[in-house]
Amino acid sequence: MQPNQNSHSNNSSNSNHSNNSNNSNYSNHRTTMKAFQSLFLLCIATTTALFCQTANLRGKIIDQASGEPIEYSTVTIHLAADSTLLDGQVTDANGQFEFAAPMQTEVYLSAQFMGYESYFTHSMKISDPVDLGIIGLNIGATYLSQVEVTGREITSLHKLDKQVYDAGQFQNAKGGTASDVLRNLPSISINSFGEISVRGATGFLVMINGKPIQTDPAVLLQQLSANTIEDVEIITAPSAKYDPDGQAGIINIKTKRGHADGVYLLANVMTGLPSIEPYDNADRTPRYGADATLNYKKGKWDLSAGLDYRRYDISGRREGYVNTYLEEVLTEFPSDGERSFDEENYSGRISAIFSPSERHSITAGFYAGKRT
Repeated sequence: MQPNQNSHSNNSSNSNHSNNSNNSNYSNHRTTMKAFQSLFLLCIATTTALFCQTANLRGKIIDQASGEPIEYSTVTIHLAADSTLLDGQVTDANGQFEFAAPMQTEVYLSAQFMGYESYFTHSMKISDPVDLGIIGLNIGATYLSQVEVTGREITSLHKLDKQVYDAGQFQNAKGGTASDVLRNLPSISINSFGEISVRGATGFLVMINGKPIQTDPAVLLQQLSANTIEDVEIITAPSAKYDPDGQAGIINIKTKRGHADGVYLLANVMTGLPSIEPYDNADRTPRYGADATLNYKKGKWDLSAGLDYRRYDISGRREGYVNTYLEEVLTEFPSDGERSFDEENYSGRISAIFSPSERHSITAGFYAGKRT
């Protein structure tokens, strides 16, 4: 038994010696790796610290010919090695700019503005704050021999609280009435009774030149000639200055006025073709009219007067039955015959405007009309 014990003891000793050797090698390897990691992190920290150090780089961009500062010119800074963009900005109202440029790095600066030649500085290594001073840009060598400007007169203007439409754009309303102009406007509808609705909402206040009318809007719109309308404002969200009095909104109709000193006369004549279907009416249904506006403007005074006459007959016929219930007795009789309408409109208006300044005016006006 003794030899076996010695043998077992020798084997244990060899095993312990092998394990100690492996542990020592592993410990040395870990120590080496930590040293490399520390050295690598130190290199990164050093490089980052060097790169993050910055110095101010400033200057001013001007027009080389006039010496005036150029606002909103583009100024960029690039790496000199590969032209990598580091930063960019636009100049202020005085043409000035200022960068935080990386120190100990080769960079160059570029300045550009539309219509001017581009400017590039030489390559430079920033070590201290640098003031480039005044940089003058020369106008580009590209010249245009001829410039043609085309445009179209605006017909509608959308603002925050209102929409303004030019009445002159609706050719089919010329010779008609203000109702014909409103029917051409988007989102406005007028029913057979002359009631106005905007996007389905009724109760709009109708105004002439910013003054509310004191009569039925349907009657006034039928009497006011479309030729005298300058533009129409639809105010769906009236502010306190319009005094809407709880109305759903405001429709303000602006009439034509003189834009320069002098006298002008505007006259229009309208006539209608014979009815396509007379419906066996006893008399024909004529349609004709005329309007005239006289305006005098001198200095601070603007005087105008206008007259309008319109004959607007409508031919028609009615065929049907009339049923009447009275004390549970039904009476029925036919209704067959002429159902035409003879319509005449007369109107007149005068106004005087005194403008003591560009922001103030005093207006007085009178309007009268009759509809039969």
